[in-house]
Amino acid sequence: MSDGSNPNDGSTLDQWRKRLATIFQAVLRQHPEYFQIRLILAAENGKEIVRADRTALGIRVTAPERLQEKAGESYFRFGMNARSGQVVFSNITLNREEGKVDPRNIRTIRGILPIDDADGNRFGLLVINIDYEMMLRNAFRLIADRYHAVAINSAGDFMERQRNGKIEDLRLQSTEPGAPSPPPVIDAIAEATSEEGLVEVGDEVAYFFHDSGKFAQEATRMGFSLMVPRAEFDEPVSRVQKQLVFTSLVASTIFSLLAMLLARFVVNPLTSLTNQISHATRRELIETLPTDRTDEIGDIAQSFKKRAEALVDSEIRSCAIVDNVMDGLILVNEEGRIEAFNRSCERMFGYKADEIIGEHISKLMPNRFSDGEEGLEEIEPPQDDDTFSGQLRETDATTKNGRTLPIEIAVCRLNLSGKTKYSGVIRDITARRELERARAEFVATVSHELRTPLTSIRGALVLIEHILPDTLPDKAMRMIEMAQKNTKRLIMLVNDILDFEKLQAQKTAFRFAYADLNHEVETAVELNGTYAQDRGVTLQADLSDRPLVATVDKERLQQVLANLISNGAKFSPGGGTVKVGVSRNGRRAQIYVADHGEGIPEHFRHQIFTPFSQAVRGENTKIGGTGLGLAISKKLIEGMGGAIEYETEEGVGTTFRLLFDISEPRLDEISPPGSERKRPLGLHLEDDPDFAEVLRVGLEQDLQLRHASTLDEARSQLRENAFDFIIIDRAMGEENGLDLIDEIPNPETTTIIVLTAIDELIEDLRVDMTLIKSKTMTTSAITSILGLMKENA
Repeated sequence: MSDGSNPNDGSTLDQWRKRLATIFQAVLRQHPEYFQIRLILAAENGKEIVRADRTALGIRVTAPERLQEKAGESYFRFGMNARSGQVVFSNITLNREEGKVDPRNIRTIRGILPIDDADGNRFGLLVINIDYEMMLRNAFRLIADRYHAVAINSAGDFMERQRNGKIEDLRLQSTEPGAPSPPPVIDAIAEATSEEGLVEVGDEVAYFFHDSGKFAQEATRMGFSLMVPRAEFDEPVSRVQKQLVFTSLVASTIFSLLAMLLARFVVNPLTSLTNQISHATRRELIETLPTDRTDEIGDIAQSFKKRAEALVDSEIRSCAIVDNVMDGLILVNEEGRIEAFNRSCERMFGYKADEIIGEHISKLMPNRFSDGEEGLEEIEPPQDDDTFSGQLRETDATTKNGRTLPIEIAVCRLNLSGKTKYSGVIRDITARRELERARAEFVATVSHELRTPLTSIRGALVLIEHILPDTLPDKAMRMIEMAQKNTKRLIMLVNDILDFEKLQAQKTAFRFAYADLNHEVETAVELNGTYAQDRGVTLQADLSDRPLVATVDKERLQQVLANLISNGAKFSPGGGTVKVGVSRNGRRAQIYVADHGEGIPEHFRHQIFTPFSQAVRGENTKIGGTGLGLAISKKLIEGMGGAIEYETEEGVGTTFRLLFDISEPRLDEISPPGSERKRPLGLHLEDDPDFAEVLRVGLEQDLQLRHASTLDEARSQLRENAFDFIIIDRAMGEENGLDLIDEIPNPETTTIIVLTAIDELIEDLRVDMTLIKSKTMTTSAITSILGLMKENA
């Protein structure tokens, strides 16, 4: 790709980056413990090519100009020295960005895959950052709270879960100077010569196992220990001992006359056995019982040994099967047969434990498993990790009465007495699925049934205002203006609700670009000037004497500024001034909006960014609004990597500040437009005929536009005509308008525009432009479409 394109299929470097970014985003969604994936070049000082991150607002792809060079990092050198195709892991460290420790303090282990080109030269590294602490916490949650548990790797890094269920933070012995000493059980395990077993630590008994693993890195070699009080561990043995002593006393009383002759052959050995049971440890008891005797004492010793071994096995089994928890717990053997089924599972599936134990797992999940061993391959964790905690996955199960039950399941492989078992934690997600369905229906209804008609009405009103004669009566003009204002207010209300829902669901997409903040402030003052005038307030732009450039989403920034300016105008006295300015604040640029209103009440300041919150002013009255504006603004600014702050004083006023890192802009060449064509022909797929007509009228001087109200009608017109451009609405009833793209004869040479009410990022590389109806005035949409057509002419 020396000339910027792939000789095999003609795809460009930017197209490959987008494809990789899409793959990385999908991987991050499937693995909650992954928080960053990158492809790093071996050349160019370790330059990142593509990078995706998990953030508080969802999964984001880093803009090319913000990618970093990683040749100075130790894991980069480590990966460069690894064999091609060999996965290696770094030591556990705190994640660093831009040379500084990430403020989230994530304990990170990096999985690194070296990649060579066709000539065997090192091309680069695929690096996945994994939250090591999250992995261990998920494992601890599968263990009953009454166990004291410790996990440790070969580097000495460890995490501890107390008996009360509290999980301590991961301690990095290798990178944190002065770190506290590990629990005593670690030294006891280190002195043991076997891979697993029982050790005594103070007044506790610990069962441990550790795995050398197939990886050489210390962070991947894990040990794990479960501890219970000695009294709890020995209680079953003491109970059996008392029963044996009682039985011996009764028997000696009944047969006292006959026993006198045999006492020295029976009583004395039994007394010795009792003393041995009372004073020996569990392991010593199993190893030293006189099971080689051929008399009654030998029989008792053999029975007692079997009982003690069963108790040890029971303690281990209890780590996988726990009663009286809300989630269902199930234990399956290597053949797929169910061995344990707790009460929560009984409630979920309708089977009693004695009905289902011994049955194959396919009886509960017939669509996922077959009635044979091969079905277990789908849930079996890697063979080289005995501490593996299976990833959460969603699937459908079947209850006793045949009802389909949506569940979430995590599977963990255990080694019990040399046999492989699978423990599953099952959660009924019927309520979650219903909530997701209801939320999707709500968003679709609000977007399509409310926002789309409102957008059409607003567009029609704007056109009416422009095409009606100046002699229209003042009363009629006032009615039109009133209709425009109320329509705009309703659209803003709907947008606030939908924006808030998207932010809560972490589905907000950002389109980052360099922006001169002086220009953005001028634009905001111009766009919101009429609103301020209606309130009797003057907007004043206070610009910086030099350009201040930041990387932001311009549309989202204007949305935030509109909210802050409207708040300043609402709370300012008549004749007041709201100042909107730009200045430098240390190493950051700031936009500020300052009013001279009443200020924010002291009692309300802690709720200022809380959704649906509004301050009571005056005589217990509120200024109109949803109470979502500042909550949405805060989420959007943080999603752009900025911060929002405010200063306020009652009776003096309030100043809000938006802070962004200053960017160094890169000047791109602007290609001159091609020659214009006369009246290009276009197809508009839209199920709202009113909106289609408004758009057609707005474009008719420069473009021809034909309307199709259904996908079938659009397909028919595609067969009969050659179109220069196609405008598509995604929401076509129960159909998806984007399906039409696959049927366009030449999608690479046809201009494709998506004009829709669904505010979601479209990742199809064939789409040239996406416009959101509620956030784009009809006149602005017309201007954007005409501009794109001129560029592509």
